[in-house]
Amino acid sequence: TFIFDCTAIVLEYIFVIAAFSVDGQLPIWLYGTGLAARAFGLCRAVKLIRLADRIIDSGLSDLWRNSCLGIQLILSLLVLNHLVTCGWYAIGKFGYTDTGGRWLDTMRYDVLSDDEFNYKQDIYEYSTAFHWALSQILSGGVEMIGALNSLERGFSILSLLFGLIIVSSLVSLLSAALMQVKMEQQEQTDKIVILRQYLSQYGVNSSMASSVQRQVKARMQRKKNIRETDVVCLSLLSEHLRTELRYTTIGPKLLEYPLLRTCQQMSEVNVKQACFKAVSERFLGSGDALFQPGQDASGAYYLTRGTLTYSVRRNTGPLDKDITQKVSKGTLFVEAGLWCEWQHVGAAMSNGMCSALHIDAAECMKALERSPDLQIVVPAYAASFHNRLISASPPNSDWPTDIAVPFTDYGEMVLSMDKEVRRMIGLAGLSHTKRSFFKSAHILEKLEAEVESGDCVLIPVNDHVERVVAIAALSLTRNDEILIELGKVKPGDVVDPVGMLPALKQKDQETPSQAAYRLVKDMSSFAGKINIEEAERQVEWMVSPTFHMRSRYLKTIHHAVQAKHDDFTQPSPLEVKHNLQAAARQKGSTTSGLGAIQSESSKQKVIPTDDQLETIERLVERSEVFFAMMNKKPMLYGWLKSEDYELLAHSDSKFICGEWLKMYDLYSSPEYEAHLNNDNPGAVAVSKRTSEEALAMRSSMNLPTKRAAPDSAPGAPPLLGEMLGIVPPDANEPYNHPAIRESIIPVENVVNLPSLVGHES
Repeated sequence: TFIFDCTAIVLEYIFVIAAFSVDGQLPIWLYGTGLAARAFGLCRAVKLIRLADRIIDSGLSDLWRNSCLGIQLILSLLVLNHLVTCGWYAIGKFGYTDTGGRWLDTMRYDVLSDDEFNYKQDIYEYSTAFHWALSQILSGGVEMIGALNSLERGFSILSLLFGLIIVSSLVSLLSAALMQVKMEQQEQTDKIVILRQYLSQYGVNSSMASSVQRQVKARMQRKKNIRETDVVCLSLLSEHLRTELRYTTIGPKLLEYPLLRTCQQMSEVNVKQACFKAVSERFLGSGDALFQPGQDASGAYYLTRGTLTYSVRRNTGPLDKDITQKVSKGTLFVEAGLWCEWQHVGAAMSNGMCSALHIDAAECMKALERSPDLQIVVPAYAASFHNRLISASPPNSDWPTDIAVPFTDYGEMVLSMDKEVRRMIGLAGLSHTKRSFFKSAHILEKLEAEVESGDCVLIPVNDHVERVVAIAALSLTRNDEILIELGKVKPGDVVDPVGMLPALKQKDQETPSQAAYRLVKDMSSFAGKINIEEAERQVEWMVSPTFHMRSRYLKTIHHAVQAKHDDFTQPSPLEVKHNLQAAARQKGSTTSGLGAIQSESSKQKVIPTDDQLETIERLVERSEVFFAMMNKKPMLYGWLKSEDYELLAHSDSKFICGEWLKMYDLYSSPEYEAHLNNDNPGAVAVSKRTSEEALAMRSSMNLPTKRAAPDSAPGAPPLLGEMLGIVPPDANEPYNHPAIRESIIPVENVVNLPSLVGHES
């Protein structure tokens, strides 16, 4: 169609340009080509007629549709009359004559001069021909204009036949359309009269009667929705073909529901049966209610057109506040009606013309349970959904409503299922994903192995899959401070910086609230009693560096406060051993002495900027850093001011944490010393030298004799320099001598410090 239109337009423009270029004097062949191009362009009117029919059928009421049909017939009659007019004018102007006369010869009047007649000739001749054609078709001709040769007489006869056959048909159709409009108007008038009699009979007040009549008249004018039961011809189809037709019309909408997408990947036949048996369509006008509070839900809804307003009144069940929410097109809601006995807690009112698909729970389960694979997946999903439904309550989450149940994201639901179900869902998604979606066959094989083992969770998203990871985090505050996980302590006093809220991954078949309580239990040893107040969900998308595919991280942040009580003792904060300028001059050196933290960020050999140094200095002055065990892993935590945490979150948090932690002495923490003595008495590392080798090293370095150590906290562990009899050259930068730094070796090549205690060295 596009090529056809372009061809017609190009030919017309060529003809116009050629006419202007030769001052209107065209050769006969070019003139004929121009006429053919214009005739060819008239064929585009067929496209306009089809477009008009589509508009009339799609969005108008029956009354307006019949009115437009009448107007269309009148316009068609005028177009046909124009064609007859052009033919009659062409015969009178250029046609062959066997008598020497043409009908245009009778059009000159003596009352007009030659100049005046030539000026008005074209308009007058066309209007006269149009009048002749219209009267010829409708009434049999005009007496003052007659045929003067055989060709004109034959054309007149054909026009009469054309008017008898074609135009009479158009007139009858026009009359039928007008009669239909009249009958519909009369029918609506009769209904309004009966309605008024009813309202008057029961004494309805004028305000209510006016509102009722106004709404009835408005709905009479709107287009009627055609239901499948209204199409009688569909009953002639076989059940198989009707099932395919239903799946074609509503299947793409329902497959936006991720569970049905998974079911379709496993057994498309059963999903088609569910669409045919369990799905019906409901139409709503403006102000109609889809459901009301207290009604029993028989299934879920999917909004296919329009918008709804969902509202819940306070004191409805456990809710203590009013809720108003807009439901947009493409939303699946009342999912709880599929998996349990559910009563609506709110009302859903339409904002205009709406339509929704209703999924009947009983019929849907009957269709899906016929597949052996779906007999495993669907009940597992239902159990996980029900578990979240009954556990959804403050402070862990909001109360469930008809629109949403907290923490029922499909990816999170799959994460809570056992490995076998996750494997089935992941493999089904991979089997329907295009091979071109993955970077290489090696990545696909590795991903398939991860899915087979149940370690990787994949969910279907349109025509590909997506990795899902669920994380539970704790935002713990005390006064105006917030607890931050700063780093993980590794062997050799090396710290892997983190700079995030304390968090952990959810285990198999674990809800976010259960993961949060597990996190609180692990933190209670160093954070005391923790009261969770509320929870919020954050969703982040990142590209996995391993599989080069998009991964979705479902983070549930539980906001909590540290309770005040007298029996709990806060962990001892770490001591600051080094000033900021000295750390900056080290430019990523490994350490400044025994107990000084070594950050893995030091491997980058990056010098902090002035802004980063300012941030680090601010953190050192205003924050506390302490050591604690978290889930049997040594960790470093810090209490930060709220504004400092925001500053850290909007910067390179890992790098800043790594540089910040280098300011502290890990061995100044009694908790860390206790951890070393309890878990591994030989964790304090020194070089694998005998006492004689240590004395020889001391002599070769030509260092002064041992002197009194600087003031330190009571009970602090002895320093390495004191044990070896080495005096640091600079008290502000202890043990910075190259020989001592070079003596640091991996932890596996060391002996226990207690074995040297008591030796002369």
